[in-house]
Amino acid sequence: MKTHTFAAVAVPAFLGALAIAQQDNLARQRWLAWRESQNKAIQAIQADGVRLRTMFDELGRILPPPEKWASLSEEERNKFREANRDRWEEHLKVLGDIEDQVAILKGPRQLLAEHEEAVHELEVIRDLAGQEKAQKAAERIQVLIGRRQAQYNQKIQKLGLQP
Repeated sequence: MKTHTFAAVAVPAFLGALAIAQQDNLARQRWLAWRESQNKAIQAIQADGVRLRTMFDELGRILPPPEKWASLSEEERNKFREANRDRWEEHLKVLGDIEDQVAILKGPRQLLAEHEEAVHELEVIRDLAGQEKAQKAAERIQVLIGRRQAQYNQKIQKLGLQP
């Protein structure tokens, strides 16, 4: 009888301890994955910073001084402007990459808090417009709220974050 009682108590206790240990292991794995994503984001920001610095240095080397700019032909000026337009687009792409990495560093909770704050302000304005019988304004604000929500969802999905 004592053996059965011991087995009836020991087996569930052992299984419970095993389940707790497994949960701790899952939590540790999630934490390690989060830490790894943070480190990757920091490394990407550093690499993008180097790219930006290189772009600025290159532009400083090729930018003609003002007195030489006046002597450039219109064709040369147009080539220079076109090259600068391409550089500017690349510059904006790098800045977008940095913004994405900063969003990863912030994490889904911070992004959600910022999103909810922005949407809440719009909802207050929408409600005031509705009270003042400004239906068109309320409808446009609702469209803005929907657009913000879609942008937030798209960003979370693009970055691979879990809300």
